Amino acid sequence: MITDFKYFMESPHKLITSVNNPGVAEAAEELAASVTNVSHSLIGASGEPTFAKALHNIVGDGLGLKYGLRVGNGSVRHLLAPANAVSSAVSPTRGGAVHKERKGVAAGSRPVAVANFHMVVYLNEHAFGHELGEALASNVRDAMAAGVSILILHEREAEHGALPFEHFYHITPEDLVRRGLYRQLATPWYHGQHARVSRAVAASAMGASRKMHRAVRERQASARLRPCAEDAKVAPAPQAEAALPEMVVQPISGLASLSATAAA
Repeated sequence: MITDFKYFMESPHKLITSVNNPGVAEAAEELAASVTNVSHSLIGASGEPTFAKALHNIVGDGLGLKYGLRVGNGSVRHLLAPANAVSSAVSPTRGGAVHKERKGVAAGSRPVAVANFHMVVYLNEHAFGHELGEALASNVRDAMAAGVSILILHEREAEHGALPFEHFYHITPEDLVRRGLYRQLATPWYHGQHARVSRAVAASAMGASRKMHRAVRERQASARLRPCAEDAKVAPAPQAEAALPEMVVQPISGLASLSATAAA
């Protein structure tokens, strides 16, 4: 199905999800597929390192690609650069990690380095209050501590486990609520015919821009040019005027006699 607009990111962005949040991986895959330059990583599969370690590796690899840095051991916080830093320089830290020296930093500024990473939290009947709830809460704490933004998707269809938002507000650990987990408006998450709207809202919340789909641009351009093309059509040549009948001079009979009478 062709939509009117395609959303895109100017630079690569990464969606991060946790296995402790059932249903989130599918939602994140759908969102990543609808926004150009966005990928998805699911953390916590069997045999993988802890969520905090995996998060450090993902963010560290992203910084290495973006800044040409060699990332070693250490806290994810050592990899962050403030959004409004006047200037910065790379310097090594113990353990081989790298970080940005901060200059001209305002208190509370958001790190640039992790602005391209978003942890997706999917609110349905399995989120928080169940057996995986505390593990998910711990994962969210790790992401927030690293400066990774949180993108909340609120399921709205009963067949997919929808519950009122107030339910999640009451069962979410209080420390996460106080730290602003729900400060940003949750994106209503729909399926079927309304899925397009949900993905557009989520893409905008991530900071995506939108561009018109090529097929739509071509169709609109064609519609704009059509009147001009019709005006430019060559009008049919007017029919040639009918040829004047050939004039034949006929001698006027009796002209000689008329002249003789006038002379008399």
